[in-house]
Amino acid sequence: MRVAFISSAYRTVFFHGLEADLRALGHEVLWICPGERWAAWLSRQGVAESRILSIAAHGTSWGSGTGPTADDLSRLARLEREGSLSINDLLEMDTLLKRRRRRAYSLRYFAVCAALIERFLTENRIQAIFAEQTWGVELLAGLVAEDIGLPFLKPHTVRFPRGRFGFFPGYSEATLDRGREPDEGDKEVAEEMLSAFVERKPQPDYVATDREVLRLRPERLRKLLAHVRALAGDPFDETSRRPLGLIADHSRQWIRKRVNRALSPVTFESLSDIASDPFVYFPLHLQPEASIDVKGRPHTDQIAAIRAISRTTPVGHAIVVKEHPEALHRRPRRFYADLKAIPGVRLAGPGVPTFELIEKAALTIAITGTAAYEAALLGRRAATLAPIFFEEIVTAPRFDPRVDSVRSVIEDGLPATWERRCAFLSRIVAASHPGTVGDAFWQPESLAPANLRQVAEGIHDWCEAHLTGSLRPL
Repeated sequence: MRVAFISSAYRTVFFHGLEADLRALGHEVLWICPGERWAAWLSRQGVAESRILSIAAHGTSWGSGTGPTADDLSRLARLEREGSLSINDLLEMDTLLKRRRRRAYSLRYFAVCAALIERFLTENRIQAIFAEQTWGVELLAGLVAEDIGLPFLKPHTVRFPRGRFGFFPGYSEATLDRGREPDEGDKEVAEEMLSAFVERKPQPDYVATDREVLRLRPERLRKLLAHVRALAGDPFDETSRRPLGLIADHSRQWIRKRVNRALSPVTFESLSDIASDPFVYFPLHLQPEASIDVKGRPHTDQIAAIRAISRTTPVGHAIVVKEHPEALHRRPRRFYADLKAIPGVRLAGPGVPTFELIEKAALTIAITGTAAYEAALLGRRAATLAPIFFEEIVTAPRFDPRVDSVRSVIEDGLPATWERRCAFLSRIVAASHPGTVGDAFWQPESLAPANLRQVAEGIHDWCEAHLTGSLRPL
């Protein structure tokens, strides 16, 4: 079978690591590369140029300064009529493109990319596309895939059970491809897993990754410097910052991290300070980040969401907002001042234990965050704002803070029963596969041969179940 991956920084290294196992299982892998440097990297690994679409190699087509043509607008209009997203939505979701490029430039870029991707997919008879679904060009490829009837999937962790991944169709994580029906063995495993989770309350896998992000090692510094040099020779890659912008951004983060830490006693409260009174718990997302800017649409303004939540929170309850562990060096102090100005808001530092907040909270509210999943698994009240795959065990799924009442959820909402949670987890076990879909930069352990083999086998199983006999005619 013929499958395509979209390269995305060091996730490219992981996806390429799957190639040998996928070939052994009978698959041919092709590549769509937004930037030239990763296309060149793949070539150095022995991937034939005929199997690589280097989008940035066509950069002069959109980088000349001319705006979109009538044909460009017609192509984009067709994609948004047939697809699940509008082009303006794509621009909002790609925070990097929105921040540094004019709209006319972005529209011309999208139109050229759409034409290149459609031709590459059809000429090579691609049967499925796998990608991260983070950048505008990936989301655009999803619209192209919808238009020509191709499955576009995000292989990604299911969060819990740990060490397993599943396939999420499209740009969001609203739906996990169900796969086979759970059997009695799955149900027994699910009950054991849930019992262990309730007893041990393990930290999610991303916590270890977040710690790695904050730890600058010599080898990582060398890679970052090489990355900056590579950016200079890849001016049309719209999935990476420009060198000077990257250096300026990291410098600002370095300063903010130290200023915020120095002033943290003024800004943040400890668990003992905030847990004596009833409260609603809201964990902040790191931002910009696909978990909120893509999956969390349209609730991307976290301050606006918390302000709306405050309006219907009972007067005797505080709203405890916990900072993300990786966000101290990204947010200006004005962000915290705006939060504290909202009635009832109290700020918890990133070191406050999440599970203790969940267990003490009258309600945990998250946009798409894992905290709501953990609360639901523990049998606590939880609400999620955006569509998410675990919402069937959440007390108030797709909670709209502008319309729905926090008081009603606290007073009338019921947590999921033990039986309902076990049934849900058995379906997750049946629909997922062992293995870690990782980033070679932050999760080098994902490149272990045994893990690569597991992930490749999971992709093979999905292809066998969905694509057998689906090769498109020439």
